[in-house]
Amino acid sequence: MDSGPEDGDSGPGDPEDAGTPTCAPAPGALAIVEVMIASQSGSDRGEWFEVVNTGSCAVDLSGLELGSPTTDGAPVTHTVSTGVLSVGDHHVFALSGDPAGNHDLPWDYVYGTGTRSDVFLGNTGDVLTIAYAGIELDRVEWSSADYRQGATLQYPPGAAYSANCDISRWCDAERVYSTTSGTYFGTPGAPNDGCS
Repeated sequence: MDSGPEDGDSGPGDPEDAGTPTCAPAPGALAIVEVMIASQSGSDRGEWFEVVNTGSCAVDLSGLELGSPTTDGAPVTHTVSTGVLSVGDHHVFALSGDPAGNHDLPWDYVYGTGTRSDVFLGNTGDVLTIAYAGIELDRVEWSSADYRQGATLQYPPGAAYSANCDISRWCDAERVYSTTSGTYFGTPGAPNDGCS
């Protein structure tokens, strides 16, 4: 599996993007459905998460604010610079675009800059938010007991997106997506598997 933008993903200059009417991110239009909190122990550039368009029009992701506080509660955010997400499609946000660091993850957008000011997902418990114009659109919060290292937390398909703030409804992924420098479980860019 090659790392980098997923096949069929339209860049900012793509004619398909230019001709598709879009909406700004709004409550009820985007949901976080998959989170790789810890791909490995120690230094970890393999963090990523996935957002799905649950609305009725393509969403212009420019200006979307990704956020997760530091361990002392200080806010850390990243503002997305580009991207269009079609209705029902999944968008993979990666901490790193380096195939060695992200384990050949097929990503759509890299939010990490390789500095300590990056948005990091805390292993001992944290919260991830997406917002637009200062209005929170979705959030997921977890503790160290809620996930398995090397596997994403997934929200089951078919479940109400309005209930994804309840981490007890999520489960560990069981499908392998990469064996680069280890074995990693998840469904980046694709619908999640169900939770038993």
